[in-house]
Amino acid sequence: MKDKSQAFGNLVTSKHREYSKRTKTYVEHYINNILFDADLGQFDYEPSFASTPMSSYSDSSCVSYSADQSLPPKQMDNSSENIQLHIPDDTATEETRETLLQYIASFK
Repeated sequence: MKDKSQAFGNLVTSKHREYSKRTKTYVEHYINNILFDADLGQFDYEPSFASTPMSSYSDSSCVSYSADQSLPPKQMDNSSENIQLHIPDDTATEETRETLLQYIASFK
């Protein structure tokens, strides 16, 4: 299995190829801003992830995670965030879908 960085890079590459020139410009801008914030240490905190089953939806392409996040001091709100990800069969290529599922599985 590939490492997390390579799997995520492959996902970004695959998705990036599907976008229009204008959308690519926005995506690149936002990714660069996120990397800049990370370089400044803005995300240096330890979230704890716990996988939770989904009771109302059983499609195998849907994954649910609950994240209890200790946010950086300027964003502290002591909240928990529930993230649900659905990858519709008709909008994702099999390669994109597999790459994303591998990336998510690397956090378990």
